[in-house]
Amino acid sequence: MFFSKSDLINYLSENGHLDHVYKVLDDPSEVVVTLMKVMNETGTMPQCVEDFKSESISNMFRLEGNQAYKAKHFGLALESYNKSLSYAPTQSTAMKLAYGNRSALLYTLKQYTDCMNDIDTIFSMGCADFDLAERLNQRKNQCEKMAKASSDLETNSIKNGLAGKFFNFDVKRHPEIPCASTDISVIMESGLPKVVAAKDIQVGTLVSLESPFVCELNASNYWIACHYCHKFKFNLMPCDGCTVALFCDEICKKKCYIEFHNIECQIMSCFHSQHGIIGGNMNIRAALKMKQKCKTWKELITASFSIGEDRMRNSCVSDIYDKELITAS
Repeated sequence: MFFSKSDLINYLSENGHLDHVYKVLDDPSEVVVTLMKVMNETGTMPQCVEDFKSESISNMFRLEGNQAYKAKHFGLALESYNKSLSYAPTQSTAMKLAYGNRSALLYTLKQYTDCMNDIDTIFSMGCADFDLAERLNQRKNQCEKMAKASSDLETNSIKNGLAGKFFNFDVKRHPEIPCASTDISVIMESGLPKVVAAKDIQVGTLVSLESPFVCELNASNYWIACHYCHKFKFNLMPCDGCTVALFCDEICKKKCYIEFHNIECQIMSCFHSQHGIIGGNMNIRAALKMKQKCKTWKELITASFSIGEDRMRNSCVSDIYDKELITAS
């Protein structure tokens, strides 16, 4: 096992691999093949730990959530209940209990609409436990009463209104960069485009709004935000396959699966076990998404040579910022 870059370089040099790597640097695929050979020979090829749903692990996290809830550590309780959901087998008793306990937390936090959503999810799976069903119905009835008498719905509408106003990019668009306003301009410097101000811009003015090709949650937000759109939401739902990804709703879940998670889902545990992180790697995620967008391997290989600084140096501004793609969408 290599504990540092110097250990890896020394091994490559001593075993005659380093020269080969340098010779094939112009062809990334050959570099990958060479390094795979080295990793196989040294037994350092990452092994994916089997990722599986488990009622016992789900119950463990749920009990942790209960302890945090009793101690009024509500943020920690929410994370623990979401972990419990992630590990719970689909439609299992553990999943229903996790949703039930989270609904109790949301009731305490006066998030009545979200609380009722969790309760509805439990009933949609079927709730044969009469006592549990009775408690849930009582909680839902209380939510309906409290929601009418409280201002949480009004507060949510205010927050959504502020966010909508800030991200409502209703401005005159840059002719070559549709995701930016005419407040900016682009100049070429050292062969690369550089964004500059076209005029004096007031502090806090939104000058560009663009969705990234790929992005990844901060590790501290993994259990409280959507794996796909990264929005914070109380009613996150778990992935059917892995024990990590959580989604806003079926829409985000489906989009994520189509774009990259159908493959990423199978190797999430590998990232966690090898790198001590929860999520995937953005480079790998980008490669998966590119593969999904390309119809053939040949198309993917061609596209892989048209990224980064080389593409920026050899393309016009509108090509760099995908004017046609943005306009079409």
